[in-house]
Amino acid sequence: MPKHAGHLVDISTLPIQTINEVVISQIEEGGHQAILSRYGDSRWDLSPYIATLNTRGIAIIFDIELGNGSLLTHQCNYRLLEAAKRFLYMRWRVKAPHSCKSACNNDPLWGVIGVQN
Repeated sequence: MPKHAGHLVDISTLPIQTINEVVISQIEEGGHQAILSRYGDSRWDLSPYIATLNTRGIAIIFDIELGNGSLLTHQCNYRLLEAAKRFLYMRWRVKAPHSCKSACNNDPLWGVIGVQN
């Protein structure tokens, strides 16, 4: 059963310097929370929050090659990367008005935008 992502925060209220440290995913390990991914990482591991069968995990990979040959994570693509991360984070955090569910739970959009399983 997937966990609820109750640890997500409103990043619009955070100073820009601290956003990269925001926890994206975590698991309980030995009675403590172990962090799997942070906002600033080039890979967001979402496997604790998405119920899947016959897969090793679910992740969003940001260091992909773009049409011009550069990586999304390259400095020249900083604005595009930030826009993509903000959109994905906010879409995951805020419940979809039509379904009252968070976006990552069984939303086909996640399969279209580069979720790796």
